[in-house]
Amino acid sequence: MSKLCVTLAIGIYISAYALLGFGREANRMDFLMSKPRPKLIIFSANWCLPCKVARKEMLENVELRRIVDSYEVIKYDFDLDKDAKKQYNVNKVPTYIIESDNKEIRRQIGYRGTKQLIEFLD
Repeated sequence: MSKLCVTLAIGIYISAYALLGFGREANRMDFLMSKPRPKLIIFSANWCLPCKVARKEMLENVELRRIVDSYEVIKYDFDLDKDAKKQYNVNKVPTYIIESDNKEIRRQIGYRGTKQLIEFLD
């Protein structure tokens, strides 16, 4: 009977510790999730052939897709989103802007191929 009580007590202790530990683990990881991902702002147009090629590559190229998925992607239509175009001072498409903490980090105007886009984003 005493062995059963000891075993039961140890089991309850381990279960409670595991539950409490998992509860604290989430709090320890909050700092990782509290920092927002950088933004990738894309200006493109339906009539723009380089925009279409870049869009297709972003979907089909595994390496490029992995990099793009690390950003919060915001897409604007060059012809429709006049306010955003003015806010970001965009005059040509495609235009790619990387922004972090609401500050522009870098910008690329035009599509020069997958390799250059990967280098720009990575």
